[in-house]
Parts: sequence; structure tokens; C-alpha cells
Amino acid sequence: MDRFLAILRNHDIMIWVMAIIVFLLTQVLKLPIKHFTKKIKVEKTRKAINSVILVLPFVLGCLFEFLYCHFIKKEAFDVVAGFLMGGQSIAFYGIFERFLGVKIENPYDTDEGKAVLDSVSDAVSDGTVTTDEIKDVAKTALTGERKSAKDKKKKKEADETPEELQKFLDGIDLK
Repeated sequence: MDRFLAILRNHDIMIWVMAIIVFLLTQVLKLPIKHFTKKIKVEKTRKAINSVILVLPFVLGCLFEFLYCHFIKKEAFDVVAGFLMGGQSIAFYGIFERFLGVKIENPYDTDEGKAVLDSVSDAVSDGTVTTDEIKDVAKTALTGERKSAKDKKKKKEADETPEELQKFLDGIDLK
């Protein structure tokens, strides 16, 4: 029993065990979602509901990390570790599909899936996850499009004409 508790308290081992559990649970939870959304006639609505599948590993990763930290380790919960666990479960998906030859429909190959993965990587890139970044990930998963504040700022900068160029264009006589 002491050996079991020692393994249970070893975060390095448990994060991999929990990632496998998150992977398996995601695969189980996506089946009824796919089954019920096949009946929806409006494609946009069906895609929005199916896009929840893209967020499942990250939500489950955060949930498992919270439960593990709160009940087993009795430490503070780390959102970044939860997102990383979700990412690890996606890695297990790739390993499962690639090496075992079992083909499971990969929602991360779609544009919506890539947008969610990009949104999550941006959220965890600086080591802290803000509420706005979590909202951005959730919104990206629901809409399938990335519309973060960073992207809006980049688009605005790209749309603006540099001041020197604008002066030059204004000075051209078109008569």
C-alpha cells in the first residue's frame, strides 16, 4: 500500500497516467457527441457542437490536474499543467494512431482543430494562463476561428498604411 501511495504522489508518473486516462475518456465522450450531431441538418450548428470535441482534452486535463492537486498532492492547482496534460493526451492520440495502425478520426487535422491548438499554445507560451486566454481558447473551439486580441492587433497593424507611404500617396497628382 505504501508503494502505491508513493507512486500516486509522484507527479512525473501520474501526469502520464492521467494523460492516458484523459485520452481514453475523450475518445469515449466524443462518440455520443458525434452520434447526436449527425442528426443536425444545419452544418454551422453541427460544426459548432462538434468543435466541443477539440476542447475536451484540455478541459479534462485541467479537471484531472485540479482533482489530483487538490485531493492527492494537497497543493495549489496549476492551469498550465492541466493544458499540458491535454496536449499530452493529444500526443497519445498520435502515437495510438501512428504506431498501432488504428485509425481514429483526428479532429486536430481540420482548420478548426489547428486553430484550437494554436490558441492553446499561445495561452501557455508565457507560463501563465489568464482568464481572457481561456475565453479565447473556448471561443476558438466553439467557432472554429481564431479571433484573439493578439490576432486582431496584428491584423490592424497589417491593415494600416505606414505614415510615410500615406504622405507619398497623398502627394501623387493623378491629373
